[in-house]
Amino acid sequence: MTLRIQLTFFFWLFAVKALAQTYTFDVQQSHADGVYQVGESIRFTARILEQGEVARDKAMRAMLYHNGREVSRKLFALGEFVSMETSLDAPGWCQFAVEGVDAEGNRLEHEVRGTVKAARAYMGALVDPLAVQAGAPEPADFDAFWAKEKEKLQAIPMEVKRTPVTEDIPEHFKVEYVEVPVGSGYRPVNGIVRKPVDAAAKSLPIHLFVHGAGVHGPLNPAWAPWLPQEAGLKRPVLFMNLNAHGIPTDQPKEYYQALAAGELDGYQYQHSDDPEKYYMKGMILRLIRALEYLKAQPEWNGRDIVVGGTSQGGAQALIAGGIDPDVTFVHADVPAMCDYGGTFVGRASGWPKLYELKNDGKIWLKTSRDYKENKLVSEEEVQHLGYFDAANFAHRMRAQAVLYTGGVDGTCPPSSVFAAYNSIPHENKSILFDPIAGHGRRRYEEGEVAHTALFLGSEKVSSDSQTLE
Repeated sequence: MTLRIQLTFFFWLFAVKALAQTYTFDVQQSHADGVYQVGESIRFTARILEQGEVARDKAMRAMLYHNGREVSRKLFALGEFVSMETSLDAPGWCQFAVEGVDAEGNRLEHEVRGTVKAARAYMGALVDPLAVQAGAPEPADFDAFWAKEKEKLQAIPMEVKRTPVTEDIPEHFKVEYVEVPVGSGYRPVNGIVRKPVDAAAKSLPIHLFVHGAGVHGPLNPAWAPWLPQEAGLKRPVLFMNLNAHGIPTDQPKEYYQALAAGELDGYQYQHSDDPEKYYMKGMILRLIRALEYLKAQPEWNGRDIVVGGTSQGGAQALIAGGIDPDVTFVHADVPAMCDYGGTFVGRASGWPKLYELKNDGKIWLKTSRDYKENKLVSEEEVQHLGYFDAANFAHRMRAQAVLYTGGVDGTCPPSSVFAAYNSIPHENKSILFDPIAGHGRRRYEEGEVAHTALFLGSEKVSSDSQTLE
């Protein structure tokens, strides 16, 4: 259903339970799909309801953010209708947040999956998203840098260690733990490979699943994600569940907890000041090597390769599409590691948000979780992280690409995702924007209306409204 976007306001209902009381936030914005032009007025409104009626004895505090920075905050009177208006003078991202407040000015709270949190609602908007460009130029030797690394990988023998898995595996599947070396100083490829027992040679497409941020494990060897419908492929597939860190996937959970608290704590910052040693380099080498291994399997049909993931996994999917021309389909859900340079042009960059531009013009680089260890860098050194910016890999992509992003995703802001999307040099791509989605899929309530904007190639093709049942 295509919406008419004129002067009408559209709304979402956010149901929250504030301890013993249930409240509903009625949040509205001028355009249902949250997409505007530069200079166009963006008006957000909100009410807090109790049992379907305006809660006259409750107030609201509202905040506006431009590209991740708070620009306005206002406490409204009891029962007062909230209205805030803004605009952006350049392509970017705007966010609105509102929280319930009682008569004494205390923030209302509610329980979310056993945790008491502030009663809040959020909504986001994008301004000229198709005009967003990466905030920093890519390194001049980007291609040479990665060509050199791929050449090194080619020189390493494909000495594969396979460990069969039989427990709780359907008899028609063959599952193995697979380990492949990537060179001295890096952990090997570690993943779970699954394929049909009776698969014929050249019969299967490849489906590579890549992990989001964190230290994941143990992994269920029988698990596999859904195959993106847009890829136009059907199961069975030659599937690999690739561990981002190159660690074994079958250890006790304490093994992964110890790594997360120790050696891999803050891994996204480790050696960020040196492109030869930066932690993410090893992750990308494992990604390249995993694809090499899968393409060497006799069951691959020699034609179709799907790579997909969320957040850090979405970044790896974009990277795979840019560094391996054999990849045919990329599915990147709220991809991270996009537009590191957005910070320098007043936008919010994607996770892990390594740069901070101070008011005095100095640039600081995060090298650990401890801000005291941040490093002052020069403009020349800023180019180093361009080797790992997913937007720069997207610029080299031949594969069909499907991306998703949300209006209230502060981890991987939608403007950073569009910087990557706009870098893809062809029209066989799409991106879906949901104004009230956060980092990952949001939870819709029954009867709620979901509004999204769909972009195909270099134009917005629809603003859809759907009532959830």
